[in-house]
Amino acid sequence: MRSDQIPSSKPDEADRELLSRPATSLITARKKGTGVRAWLLLDSTGQAQTVEVGKHAIMRRTGLPARDLRILDPLLSYPSTVLGRERAIVINLEHIKAIITAQEVLLLNSKDPSVTPFVEELQKRLTFHFHATKAQVRNFFLQLYL
Repeated sequence: MRSDQIPSSKPDEADRELLSRPATSLITARKKGTGVRAWLLLDSTGQAQTVEVGKHAIMRRTGLPARDLRILDPLLSYPSTVLGRERAIVINLEHIKAIITAQEVLLLNSKDPSVTPFVEELQKRLTFHFHATKAQVRNFFLQLYL
């Protein structure tokens, strides 16, 4: 095409296919991919599992509003922060991005080499605390019945 020619305003085949879709399907297709991230879930026993969870599921699970989850977004620049909320603590300390509840710890970037030592230490401490608490409860009940 020469530079003095005006391009045709007729849509080509790809444009027609895109324009024929309902607007809502375009929006929902986009929304499905957003917000789902891999979290390392550490329970109170120190057991770890990786879960892929969306932002809304995290909000329901932790009781946190969306604005509190923004400090964990890697695309946004936030200073180191610790937010104490009614049902959770949100932590953003350099590479460590986590949500702590009474039952579990949800951790982002768990595969990052600078986060791995933290995860290992946290698992060790949770496991130790779980077994120590279990032993205390067992000893308490043994003393009651002996």
